[in-house]
Order: sequence, then C-alpha cells, then structure tokens
Amino acid sequence: PHPNTTSNRRLQQTQAQVEEVSVTWAHPAVLRSPHHGTRPLISPLPPSLLPSFPPSLQVVDIMRVNVDKVLERDQKLSELDDRADALQAGASQFESCAAKLKNKYWWKNCKV
Repeated sequence: PHPNTTSNRRLQQTQAQVEEVSVTWAHPAVLRSPHHGTRPLISPLPPSLLPSFPPSLQVVDIMRVNVDKVLERDQKLSELDDRADALQAGASQFESCAAKLKNKYWWKNCKV
C-alpha cells in the first residue's frame, strides 16, 4: 500500500478515537457502552468526580489540536513529495537535453 494511504487511514482512526473520547467527556452524565452500541447510559460516577472533567476536556482539546496539526503536516509532506517528484522529472529531462546538446555541438565541432 502507498505510504500516504496507510498514514491517512491511521490518522482517520485516531480522529475517530478522539471524537469518541470528546463525545464521552463532553457529557459527564452520559457514557457510551461498547455492549450497547451508541445507546447512552447514565454515568455511575459520583458527583465528587464530576469537577475533574474540565481538565480532561482540556486534554481532549489538546489531542484534537494535535490531530489537526498532524493532518496539516501530512498534507504539507504530501505536497512536498509531489513537488520533489516534479523537480526530479524536470532534472531528468534537463539531463537528457543537455547530453543531446553536448553531442550535437561535439559533432559540429568535429566537422569544422
């Protein structure tokens, strides 16, 4: 598989996990159970633990920003790779044309 395809798939999975965590922590009274799909359940957490949720939200926000930065970085790397390929193609064409021109003038010089 192409490296960009694999990394894009990995990034999409990470984004989905971040979104799942975001949804769970955004609503402290509602949790998602793997046994019940997306059906909300009432949280068994005691009220004393609820004040600890805002720092967790900050962590989720930081994770979301980091995922966005990774996606942006991946896009920039992909663009850079495309530019490098174009530059390589141009360099190969230049090398070929330069060799032909060199031979042309070498033969022209020999005839004189």
